[in-house]
Formats: sequence, C-alpha cells, structure tokens
Amino acid sequence: MAYNSQKGSQHSGDIQYENDPNETQIDFENDSIALKTGGAARITIANTSITSSIGITSSVLLTSDGKLDIKNTSTGHPHIRATSGHFYIRNRSNDKHIRIHLGDDTGTTKFQIRNNSDSTKAHFDSYGNLEIDGALTGSTGLSASFAIKAGRFHGTASYVKFPIQTVSNHYTASISDYTILADTTSANVGVKLPAASLGVAKILNVKKINSSNTVFINTGGGNIDGDATKSLTSLNESLTFHSDGTNWFII
Repeated sequence: MAYNSQKGSQHSGDIQYENDPNETQIDFENDSIALKTGGAARITIANTSITSSIGITSSVLLTSDGKLDIKNTSTGHPHIRATSGHFYIRNRSNDKHIRIHLGDDTGTTKFQIRNNSDSTKAHFDSYGNLEIDGALTGSTGLSASFAIKAGRFHGTASYVKFPIQTVSNHYTASISDYTILADTTSANVGVKLPAASLGVAKILNVKKINSSNTVFINTGGGNIDGDATKSLTSLNESLTFHSDGTNWFII
C-alpha cells in the first residue's frame, strides 16, 4: 500500500491512500489527528483525549497520570471483556495489593459479581458488607469484621465469633454489632439500633450490666414491636432484636 502527501482545498496536509483518497486518510485538524477508513473517523487523538468509534484491541491505554479512565457512552456502561479464554488481573509485585475503589463510604456503591444472564450472584458494598446469593464455602476459614450474608453456609466451623462490646455513653449501633453491654453506673445509656431496612434478618442483643439508671433503646428507622422505644431497668435484663427489613422485633 502506498500513500501520497497531497495539498489542496479538500485535504490540505492530509495523508491518503492513493487509490481511495476520500475513504482512507490521516486527517490533520488544528488540534487533533483523525484516522479514517470508509470515509469516517475511527480514532481521533486530541489535546486531552483519545476517542474511538470502534472497538480497540490493544494493550491498556493510560492517562497522563498513569490511570485508566473509562467513561460511560450513549449506548450503555463501559465494558472490559475477554471474547475467549480466561480474563486475568495480575499484580507482578509480591508485596502490593490489587485495590478496587468504590464511589462512596455508605454502602450505596457495590462491587457486583454477575452470571451470564446478568443476575447478581454476589456483591461487596462500600460499607464493607458481603452478600452472596447461594452457598458460602470456606475450606481454610472465613474471617470478617463486617457483615456476611449468604443464602446458606457450607463447611465445618470450629467456632463462630460474634462481636461484643461495652458502652457507657449513648451509642449508635451498626449492622456490624451483635451484643452491646450497657454500663449504666454513672448515667442513663441510650442505644440506637440501625434502621431496620439496613439489616434485613439482622439480630442485635442489648444487655444492662449495672443496677443503676436505665437503658433506653430506639431505632434509626422502624419500630420495636410497634413501639418507638424500649427500656431496660433491672440488672442483667436484656433484649434480643430481629429485623424483618421494615421493623425490629423482640424475640
């Protein structure tokens, strides 16, 4: 294939395929260079971006700060996919991590694993919770400081640990809590359960460990057996709460 550098009103300064000048070109504009085939720009290089109207098969393209920037298009969400064989993400350094940064800290953004039918089978959210639609199996142990939810668990557990802590001031519980011991030696203690909608099927325990004063319990969303608040007045009195996703129930 040969190319001619031509000058003229139509293709000034452009490089064209000599047998088809209007279809195959390198088009030089003021601030960009476009690679054209079939009379249309396929790849355009500008001052701050590289755009393509077709799929690109190549090594990873990086921005000037060494990051891969993939933006949504009018036809849907951006994709990185393998058309055949396995898809690998590898870290060649033995003392560095592979990190996935989500867009918030409240649990709204999720890292999802989907099957070929595009149904979500598992996800991590930005609050640190893991939810699995199916069996959770661990041959070497499962450990987490956050909530794990699964349709069923497989395997033999030598022991299962649940969080427990003592509080002496007003405390806002999270779905990562399990047992809260309220020390009312100096004053009343308020315990606020998370919104029931944040912890579907979650169980929380609250126990009063001193005879003085009172423990008051309310929620960030939903009632407790139909009431806005509950209280503990006696030494070693306790309540166990179970969420149905709308309200909390004493069990």
